[in-house]
Amino acid sequence: MNKEGLVEKYFSGQLTQDEFQDLQKLLNSDEDFSREFFAEVEISQTIATKNHQPLKERFRKLDQDRSSKTRWITYAAVLIGLLVLSFLFYQNRMGEQDLYSAYFEPYPDVINLSNRSEDGAQNSASQAFLYYNAGDFEQAAKAFQKHLESNRSASLNFYYGMSLLANGDAEQAIEVFQNYSWKESKSDFTEVVHWYLGLAYLKIKDTASSRLYLEQVAQSDHPLKERATQLLEELD
Repeated sequence: MNKEGLVEKYFSGQLTQDEFQDLQKLLNSDEDFSREFFAEVEISQTIATKNHQPLKERFRKLDQDRSSKTRWITYAAVLIGLLVLSFLFYQNRMGEQDLYSAYFEPYPDVINLSNRSEDGAQNSASQAFLYYNAGDFEQAAKAFQKHLESNRSASLNFYYGMSLLANGDAEQAIEVFQNYSWKESKSDFTEVVHWYLGLAYLKIKDTASSRLYLEQVAQSDHPLKERATQLLEELD
């Protein structure tokens, strides 16, 4: 398949495993193609963000003093909120699994989109992020786990846990999320992890633990605060 066909199928989520490997080889061997491909990824994410300009503008002041990566994390949280808002508008009270399905959305890749060259370990984990962005969360989890053997960065830990949760393994995702000192490391992912821990516990029907984490998000100044508050109301 030609390069254009591979890129088109990547963005439509229709890549086969063989086609994914072909794309990976091209990204590793063709510098011009790699540069153009990641530029398209960034443009795609930017368009998605601009489509929600009113909400993005609400967080403009919050983001003024933050780094580029932190701004991407903020916008990603806003997009997650938008994805569940319209669905919840039409819903009555639901059970734990229904609520989990309504609120859960894999967190966007804010690492490769914000600064791929910032951290050597992040750059070397590009294959894991490619799996993640293609929706192959099983392979992404394996790839992130491999990189974590030599590097315990917050971002790799987060996306490893995220891959596990997106692949349906809530219990292991909980273990991964809880085995890292998010607050102590002053990670930008701290409240995001609390949000996903709340969802993960909801998935395994541990409502009490879910509430504990959701309440931390609801009491924060993070953009996910409103979503956490809504979910807590649904659980009442």
